[in-house]
Amino acid sequence: MRKILFLLVVFVMLFAGCRDTNDPASDDDVSDTANSVTDVDSGNTADSVSDDDVGDTGEEGVVTLLVILYDSEYDTRKTMTVEKQGDILIDVHFEDEPEGKQKFIVLASQDGFYTKMYPCDEGETITVSLDKVTTTLNTGVAFEFGDHDGFGYLDNHTLIFDPSLSCDTDENGRYIIQLNSTVDSVQAEPEGEYTYVNPGNESEMQAYEKEYSSVAVDATKKYQDFLIPAYMPVYKPNIYLYPKKTIDLDVILSFPLGGHVTVSSPKYGDGWHVTVEPDGTINNDYTFLFYESVVPDRFQRKRGWVVADSDLETFFSENLYKTGLRGQELQDFMDWWMPRWKGMSKYYAVYPQYNREIDPLIEITFSTPLDNFIRLFYIVDAIDDPEDVALETPEIPEFKREGFFGVEWGVIGGNMGIDPTVETKNALSPNKL
Repeated sequence: MRKILFLLVVFVMLFAGCRDTNDPASDDDVSDTANSVTDVDSGNTADSVSDDDVGDTGEEGVVTLLVILYDSEYDTRKTMTVEKQGDILIDVHFEDEPEGKQKFIVLASQDGFYTKMYPCDEGETITVSLDKVTTTLNTGVAFEFGDHDGFGYLDNHTLIFDPSLSCDTDENGRYIIQLNSTVDSVQAEPEGEYTYVNPGNESEMQAYEKEYSSVAVDATKKYQDFLIPAYMPVYKPNIYLYPKKTIDLDVILSFPLGGHVTVSSPKYGDGWHVTVEPDGTINNDYTFLFYESVVPDRFQRKRGWVVADSDLETFFSENLYKTGLRGQELQDFMDWWMPRWKGMSKYYAVYPQYNREIDPLIEITFSTPLDNFIRLFYIVDAIDDPEDVALETPEIPEFKREGFFGVEWGVIGGNMGIDPTVETKNALSPNKL
């Protein structure tokens, strides 16, 4: 399955502070709130865990459990602390959680031990048994997560640290590397901050990966876990704008959960500062603002349509029109994408993303607010059997082409990728008049 998994590495400590494996838990670690569950985001105390919820065996010492309610449209976390390893009942509830029995990812950590992952259902008892850290070198566990591929260890993967330092993770995502100068038996590097780099996969996204997949690492910390989100390429979003009169306009993109612009036309720089005419002409030269980016994979894959290859062009033409696209907006999409998708599979799963899915990942700000603005990105996956895909029918949001309005369309990297050899009439200069 050719899914472009683009990892923009975000160094995140999974729990408050960095753990020194040589230090025992302090008195502050074992507090009166040790058996409470708190919402990490709000800090409000939620459910409690009684002594009966914890098994009679296991290593003693405060165990911190990060309980993640993980869903493509709903991701929130609570911490839960217990007095020792062993059997622990995960009876955690979240406000406004989706209906039905929830599935959790639980990350269990304890000073002096490697963090371990436990997938479980709501109300299930897990048996926490952690492995002791025995090395005196820099170590920890690398996890990766993406809404399509789930949450797991970044196992059997090479991690590269600047300058010219690298190590491999094992099957449990654990790494060991010498970054600290305090160990005499190993050639030491100076203490300080290094850069963690995920080298990524060989793909058409490789240039993006090299440019953006790094983050500072504190070499003075003996134990660090990495929580690494999977990033997805967003191809060819086109922004069409139609003011009531000619205006000067600043257009700013931001990425609240991480991400970057990777290519743009006109050049994005610190934002677009353009003149837009009522017919949509931009700077007397362009018909739309074009950019591509990489963002965390937080897109929905519950609602969509299954489309046969024979119906592909008709489907997209009608779907774009129903969403509110007209004229060149619709034709640009068809000219660019139909040659690249047609004939690649017998069937396709099409997952639309509208403003509510896109805005949390890619915010767009206009110096003159729009009266109406529709955003539509598609994920398009090739599938073998339509019976294997059960999708809810999407509800297309209402959009009026009134006042100062705008339209944006784009495509998120699915499992088919892009065929760069396909030529179209607007391939070389996609948004020029």
